Amino acid sequence: MKKVLLMVSMALVTSLGAQNFSSGTVSLGSTGMTVKLNTSTTLATITVTGADTSYLGIGFGNSGMASGADGFIYNSSANRDYTFSGVGVTPSADASQDWTQTSNTTAGGIRTVVATRSLAGGFWRHCNCECSRFN
Repeated sequence: MKKVLLMVSMALVTSLGAQNFSSGTVSLGSTGMTVKLNTSTTLATITVTGADTSYLGIGFGNSGMASGADGFIYNSSANRDYTFSGVGVTPSADASQDWTQTSNTTAGGIRTVVATRSLAGGFWRHCNCECSRFN
């Protein structure tokens, strides 16, 4: 994925000069989802939770889930790395799948997906994240 994500984390890491960052678990309002972003100097880890009957997705960048925005989606395919095509339009899987799913568990109707990706390629400076649950 040529477009980068986790901009909030990287902006904070860069501005604070920190080696590691954790967003803590953030509730995504009425979606019923949570997301947690952890970064080290070389690796980003995302943990997404939500209903085990739904797809889970999060868009990154200063355009959220608008056309061209970068995203992470848990769905029925093996792909996790997506580019959004605009609100209401099915996103497309990126040719290069940079996210590696490391865990996918369900308990009590809640799915927890953990994935990692390399931070090779530098840091990012802007973010306006929008998150959604795909039914």
